[in-house]
Amino acid sequence: MTWGHQDDDLLGRDQHIAEVHVLQSDVRRGDHLAVGAVARVAGEHDERARAEHHLLDADRVDTWREFGERFGVLRQLLNDQRDLASGRYEDLRNSTATLMMVRYLASLADDERSAAEKLLVECAGSAEAREQFAAHLTEPARLRGFADFVRPLIDGLHASVESFGGIPEYAAGLHDLINETINLYPEFLLGSAPVDLR
Repeated sequence: MTWGHQDDDLLGRDQHIAEVHVLQSDVRRGDHLAVGAVARVAGEHDERARAEHHLLDADRVDTWREFGERFGVLRQLLNDQRDLASGRYEDLRNSTATLMMVRYLASLADDERSAAEKLLVECAGSAEAREQFAAHLTEPARLRGFADFVRPLIDGLHASVESFGGIPEYAAGLHDLINETINLYPEFLLGSAPVDLR
């Protein structure tokens, strides 16, 4: 009976030890699972953070690209005006469809447009025709109308610079660049009401 009790005690103790080992094993396994879960969550968070950062970078690049494209349009308008201001009239000689020319022709009545188009054809070989056509393009009322038409582009460029944030000195430099550009040929009135949002 004594040995039986001892056996029972031993069996009970061994069972308890075994249960402790199982419990410890479960705890360790649970720790590993917990660590793995935390690592997965952290990894997913990092991936989301990287994706969001990538999207922010992509949006910023798109914004700057759009600004560059619109500023390029403005520079092209100034290039067209430089051709007129210089008296070279290469665009008229080549019948290049500048924005000023297109808007001028579109503003005319049908009979006036026909006459203007014939004059434009003559510009290819006639200096006098080029002078006449240039005079029509640069009539004060037409220049004011064209400046009003371009104004939203200019205002939009200034507004974009403000939206970029960043170092104030750099933003001021971009504002100055825009204003310097539209004032290259003041006779065309693009800089008649420069916007300064600094």
